[in-house]
Formats: sequence, structure tokens, C-alpha cells
Amino acid sequence: MGSRLWRRSRRSLSNLVLMDVRMPVMDGLAATRALRAMDAPIRDVPVLAVTAEAMPEDAARCLAAGMDGHLAKPVTQAKLYAAIEAVFETVSKRADAARAA
Repeated sequence: MGSRLWRRSRRSLSNLVLMDVRMPVMDGLAATRALRAMDAPIRDVPVLAVTAEAMPEDAARCLAAGMDGHLAKPVTQAKLYAAIEAVFETVSKRADAARAA
């Protein structure tokens, strides 16, 4: 699944990627690292981890791999919307800081 996403992302641009961390062939951490190594604008697509791995160190691994947020399962509609909003806020602040630099 991760390798399919990586190949597809080379051809099209999404507004947000909901990334599962545990996938066969290429896990979500490797897929995110590959996405971040691509050229702009594809590398700049926000990535939200959606995973059963809920410990703080799991979230830290996702962020270190280049993801913009972490959402632990089980997911509710309210949690999903809040996490998406937080990711877009993070990405917006990062873009503002880059423009100011």
C-alpha cells in the first residue's frame, strides 16, 4: 500500500494524506520519508498519521519521519476533524515562518 501511494503521489497532488503507519512492503514512515524527498509541491503535502500506535514515542517517530500530525485509533469524526484542523494550522504556520525568513 505504501509503495502504491508513493508511486501515485509522483503523478498527482492531494490536499492531505491520511497515512497508516503499518502497511506491507513500505510502511507509513518510509512512505512519508520518500514523499518528503520528492520535489515541490508534492513534498509539501500535509501528512497525518492515523494509527493504532498511540504512545508519545510513536507520535514522535511519525513527526520525525516528516508527518505533520498524529491521530491514534480508534478515530471518531470529531477527533479526525480536530486533527486535520491542527495539521493545516501547523502547515500554515510553517509556511508563514518560511515566507518571513
